[in-house]
Amino acid sequence: MNKPRALVVGMGIGGLATALRLHDVGWESVLVERAPERRGAGYFVAMFGSGTSAAERLGVLDTIGDRTSPGAITYDVERDGRRRPGMGYGDVPGAPRLLLRGDIESALYNEVAPLADLFDSVHQVVMPSWHTDRVVLVGDSAWCVTLYSGMGASSAIAGADLLGTVLQRNPGNPGRALREWEMRLRPFIATHQELGRQELVTFIPQTRRDKRTRTIMQTLLGNPTGKRVMQRILAPKFRPKAIDVAAA
Repeated sequence: MNKPRALVVGMGIGGLATALRLHDVGWESVLVERAPERRGAGYFVAMFGSGTSAAERLGVLDTIGDRTSPGAITYDVERDGRRRPGMGYGDVPGAPRLLLRGDIESALYNEVAPLADLFDSVHQVVMPSWHTDRVVLVGDSAWCVTLYSGMGASSAIAGADLLGTVLQRNPGNPGRALREWEMRLRPFIATHQELGRQELVTFIPQTRRDKRTRTIMQTLLGNPTGKRVMQRILAPKFRPKAIDVAAA
């Protein structure tokens, strides 16, 4: 019998705890997060009895830990920098655990990561113009080609190099320089954005046929003869990656 599946949007404390609990009751979870990376330690929080009881059932309470210090003092700080003892979570009833938000999220993440599929999103940036007056966008902010093209770093460096060249060639006329820069660079970027869209199925197969194709490619690349064959087959797609678009 197939397991029920859940799409969990957001890899914060609630999303991660949900995925972990669903795994406990026999569900498969797919987590989606739009942030490019996990957050750090975060702000100071308190975990009261309802939270510690749930964390214990989920098996993460010991990993979460406890930053409570018996001698800790909470201060109220005035605008002029003066401080005076105040009331903090350590002073309230219920003996909560004092933590950083990241303590909880990290403990949950470490438990969930082996159990669920974690996804982020990849997007291309396609803009009608990369400059206006003297403001210029370069690299991912202007033309993100995505990791599927393999040209993000290269196109950013080349774009910056070419920008300097055209500005030098058009002293005192940045408007003309930027028009020349964009006119020359756009076809190059468009090629790699299209190749990135084509190569998507190599990284993330969309159909069974895509999966079979990737399996065949991986098999061929696993031996010297097959590798040479694949290099010849793939060579035409890789030629545009060698174009020195920034050459003077």
